[in-house]
Amino acid sequence: MLEQNPFSLYDFLGYFVPGSVFIFMIYFLDISESKTFEIRNVLYCLPEVNIGGALFFILAAYISGHILSYLSSITIEWFANMLFGYPSKYILGTTINYSAERIIKIIVSTCLFPPFLVIVIFRLFRFRFLYKEVDGFLKQSIERKIKVLLKRILKLDYQSYSTMNSVNPVDIHRVITHYVFDNSKQHQQKMVNYVSLYGLLRTLCLIFGMFGSSLILLKFKEPNFFCYYGCAFILSVICFMAFVKFYRRYTLEGFMLLITMDFRKRN
Repeated sequence: MLEQNPFSLYDFLGYFVPGSVFIFMIYFLDISESKTFEIRNVLYCLPEVNIGGALFFILAAYISGHILSYLSSITIEWFANMLFGYPSKYILGTTINYSAERIIKIIVSTCLFPPFLVIVIFRLFRFRFLYKEVDGFLKQSIERKIKVLLKRILKLDYQSYSTMNSVNPVDIHRVITHYVFDNSKQHQQKMVNYVSLYGLLRTLCLIFGMFGSSLILLKFKEPNFFCYYGCAFILSVICFMAFVKFYRRYTLEGFMLLITMDFRKRN
C-alpha cells in the first residue's frame, strides 16, 4: 500500500514543475525592450536567491501549477477525448461518431490553439500510433474479464450492462481502475507514475501553447520571433503526443491488471 505522504509525486510533477516552467516563461516575456530577445537575458530578470524569494517561488509555482493543471484538463484532455475518444474506448476498437457539433468544436479549438492543427492532420491521415487499439486476443480477454467483474463484483449481467450503456453511457472504466488499484498493490506505484507523467505533459502542452500565443501578441516584431515561436509550437505538439501516449498506457495498464486477476481468490 502506498504511504500517505502530504506531498506526492503528482504534486511535484503535476503541479510544481509546470508552475515553475510557467513562471520562467513569464520572466522570459517580461524582458525589457532595451535587452536583446535571448534566453540568457532571462537571468537578469530573475530575483535574488534568498529564503523569502525561494519560498515565494515555491508557493507561486505550486499554486500556478494547480490552476494550469485544471485548465489543461478542460482544454487539452477535453480536445484529446473529442478527437480520438476515451482511451478505454479506442483501445477496445470502439470508434466515435463525428457529428456536426463535434466537428465545429474541433475547428474552433484548432483556431484558438494552433498546435492542435498538427494533431488534427494526424487524425485525418489516420496515424494510428496515437490511438492504437489492442489485438483481437487482448480485446476478447479484456471483455471477458469485464463480464466477470460485472457479475461477481457489481452483481450485474453483461446484457443488463449493455442495455444500460446503450441508453446512457456507463463509465465502467472508472470502476475497473479503482478495483485493480485497490487489489494490485504491487502495481500501484506504476499507475501513479503514469498519472503523474500524463498530468505533467498535458499541462506543459498548454503552457507552451500559451507561450506561443503570447509571443505573437508581444514579440512579433522581434528578430528571433519565428525561432522561438517555432520551438514553442513544436514543444506543445510533442507534449500533446506524449500526454496521449501515457494517457493510453495508464488505461491499458488497468485493463492488463484486470486480465491477470484471479477472481476465484476474491469475494
